[in-house]
Amino acid sequence: MAEKEAAGGAQTAAEKQLPRRRQELDYWKQNAERLRRRNRLTGLAIGAFVLGMFGYTILSVRQEKIMKRSTTRRGSTSSEGRAPGPTPRAAEGAGLHC
Repeated sequence: MAEKEAAGGAQTAAEKQLPRRRQELDYWKQNAERLRRRNRLTGLAIGAFVLGMFGYTILSVRQEKIMKRSTTRRGSTSSEGRAPGPTPRAAEGAGLHC
């Protein structure tokens, strides 16, 4: 080092960055707790959003299944979608063969 100072005091790039790096390290040490708190809040917000979307999806799929069941039950009691005439069971009971 004595040779460098005698040669004109030129510093290497690493020596020039050292004070700045120390300042950055001090900043991170001082603000670490605040940053952790923000990270926790962000994580909880994202987790709540994901759980909400998952719950909504499950609920809508269940509701869709329930709607399909209710429409198939209604469809089986009504004559929609079938040809007019007696049902196969009624035809058997009446002695008619289709």
